[in-house]
Amino acid sequence: DKLTDRMTDDLTNRRVRVCCKNLHCCAQVWQEHNGQGLEIASRLVNTIFQCHEGSASYGGEAVDSSRAQLEELMKQFCRTLEQIASISSNFKSVVSLLEARGEDPAAPVFHTLPMTAFASCADSMMLDYSQELSLKRSIVGDLLRGQSNRDTLKSYLSCWIHQPYLSNHVVDQLEALLIEAGLRSA
Repeated sequence: DKLTDRMTDDLTNRRVRVCCKNLHCCAQVWQEHNGQGLEIASRLVNTIFQCHEGSASYGGEAVDSSRAQLEELMKQFCRTLEQIASISSNFKSVVSLLEARGEDPAAPVFHTLPMTAFASCADSMMLDYSQELSLKRSIVGDLLRGQSNRDTLKSYLSCWIHQPYLSNHVVDQLEALLIEAGLRSA
């Protein structure tokens, strides 16, 4: 019976580690997509600026290519968010498993953090990234419609760079989970 409990604990710990690693990978992929999106959006905004200055006409292959790239990138953001949601669900199922076994999900999993902290971090990430995705959708929608107000376009690029909905708190929480799970050194 004790051997079975220890094996179950080992499996649970491994599952939590894998989820933490995958959550970190999602954050990295998101950042890569954000950089790509900034390049594409900047190119599109510069084209719009040139059109208003009369040195270029709006449309053509470059604009169509940028539009297609932004639309594909939005699909990538959605896939990443779906992965974060799946990881969040995984953490919740571990919490449920612990409760079903009569264990306290508020007890430390590895050293100090409880399982509820892992689930809470994933939920917070999901919320932040969902809000950021909504903002990006709005920006892309306006860019694809040819939004032309110079100040608005500059604001869009600024929002894209700074990602206002991704809080430092969630980044710090994720880092704490990685340290706790032994995937990073303190």
